[in-house]
Amino acid sequence: MPILPIEVVDIAVIILYLLATVWLGYRLSGRQTTVNQYFLTNRTVPWWAVMFSIVATETSTVTFISVPGFAYSGDLTFLQIAFGYIIGRGLVTVLLMPTLFQRGILSVYELVRRYFGTGLERTVSILFITTRTLSDGLRLLGASIVLSFLFSFAGTPTNSMLVVTICVLATVTVFYTWVGGMTAVVWVDVIQLGLYLVGALVAIGLLVTETPDGIRGALTLAGDAGKLSVLDFSFDVSRDYTFWSAVIGGAVFTAGTHGADQMFVQRYLACASLSHARRALLVSGFVVLIQFSLFLLLGLLLWAYYEGITDVLSGFPSSADQVLAYFINTKFPIGLRGIMVAAVIAAAMSTLSSSLNSSAAALIGSFLKRSIKSVKAEERHLRVSRFAILFFGSIQVIVAVVGIAISERLIDDVLRVQFFSGGMMLGIFLLIAAGYRRPIVGAVGLVVGLSATVFLSVGTEVSWQWYACVGACSTFAAGVITDIVRNIWT
Repeated sequence: MPILPIEVVDIAVIILYLLATVWLGYRLSGRQTTVNQYFLTNRTVPWWAVMFSIVATETSTVTFISVPGFAYSGDLTFLQIAFGYIIGRGLVTVLLMPTLFQRGILSVYELVRRYFGTGLERTVSILFITTRTLSDGLRLLGASIVLSFLFSFAGTPTNSMLVVTICVLATVTVFYTWVGGMTAVVWVDVIQLGLYLVGALVAIGLLVTETPDGIRGALTLAGDAGKLSVLDFSFDVSRDYTFWSAVIGGAVFTAGTHGADQMFVQRYLACASLSHARRALLVSGFVVLIQFSLFLLLGLLLWAYYEGITDVLSGFPSSADQVLAYFINTKFPIGLRGIMVAAVIAAAMSTLSSSLNSSAAALIGSFLKRSIKSVKAEERHLRVSRFAILFFGSIQVIVAVVGIAISERLIDDVLRVQFFSGGMMLGIFLLIAAGYRRPIVGAVGLVVGLSATVFLSVGTEVSWQWYACVGACSTFAAGVITDIVRNIWT
């Protein structure tokens, strides 16, 4: 069966969705006259909206396409990392949240300045902005691959089509983020989360009706093929997605991202109280577990549906990441297909908008925002904030275009970048939570953590899922030892 080009009705649905997103961002913008209103909403967002926004931010198009692709080409061991995500969130609520939830800060890295000085604050901010821009540039590429595939007449999108899709998607996201600030980001996230979850459920429903014996038949086939394995207790530090690397590494990684990453901490700072922030974070972990389970089930159903017939299908993709897009393009009814494409777009924009907003907040908080004492100063910082969003959006476009030639499996590439820096950031904030205040403690800890992580990545075969754990432990241990040595020396 040849791949059908997307229909005019579908295109109309997609355009309508994009216009509605831009309009909603504009409507939610209000009259923002301060950077606190622009980045923190003046703490007016309810905890449940923050919770859904956290989930939507974690779920990019890479998640939406690659997690089903993981189950399609492998098994269910990806789910182990979600167990680690729940544990990591618990650690953040107990160990870090009381320290993080402070009034008067725009960026979480301002806490680093209070304890370890301006130099380390700016170093950590640069590390965050760099890794966030790289990983989310790859997420932008993942979304564009899916969208280009859906719009392709031949089934395989050309590089020029990918570049055009990257630019269009980035333009829409930058616009509503630039206009609406954090208020628009959170509420649009809530809507986008609902849209792509509905899209996943619709895909599952269609597959169930098309697969012999429905879910039961699909699971029977998957079980016979050994694809229902969830837990892998083998201990091999060079392997990805074992129980130990996924759960331990995932827990430390989540503690790092949700406890030391501006993109997530900024949401807690928008909550009305510490208890609301804790509630939003903890509940989000279980929602992510349910969501991953849903996406993996979708992958198994896709595998069962196409098992044994892929050789006779015209244009069937060679990459597991593109199978869901192929199914949408060939099996979804006109109109409904446009809604599903809109769901893919929603998954992309929910993460990208958060990335742009938080990177700009980190820049303003660490490099520009000091004691603002005039209306003109606030207006100037707002202008710089919006310019920063435009700048970071442009850099992410460049990363996505470069990634066309170098990226293999996107879900691994994205997480590898984030695991690289997450551990070091967590180590620094654990030192803060433990009460260490000397700048030398944080500086030595960061250098040692960075050195250990770089050594792991270039000098060993250790799985990237251990990077965060080693980075956090080495950073914290080096800081503690430095403080002990300094006390003895003086």
